[in-house]
Amino acid sequence: MNPSRDLCNKASYNSATSRLAELTGMLPVTLKAAEISQAFATGVADSMVSSGSTGYDRKVWESLNYFYEAGAWLPRNYVFVTSDVWRGTSEANQNVIKGCARLAEYPGNWRAK
Repeated sequence: MNPSRDLCNKASYNSATSRLAELTGMLPVTLKAAEISQAFATGVADSMVSSGSTGYDRKVWESLNYFYEAGAWLPRNYVFVTSDVWRGTSEANQNVIKGCARLAEYPGNWRAK
């Protein structure tokens, strides 16, 4: 972010990061990942909130001077089952699914930290 400007443009990822930009006094702009480097080069954006992989893929260190780890991207994988399908699943299979979920929950949450 360029502190000499009153209102900075921040590349935003979704409505939540757009709101974050607004709350911190920035003007959110929505960009595709492929447009980030050009947006920095042309002044359309001068900061961003994104995943580390996007920053790496787009070589944002060539345009940005600061990096703050916010822990905002902690992906989780979920399996959803409609209640009708779940009720139609045998109790034995439900128990297997629940057991697998419990086994995966701890290491998954630990790795996401």
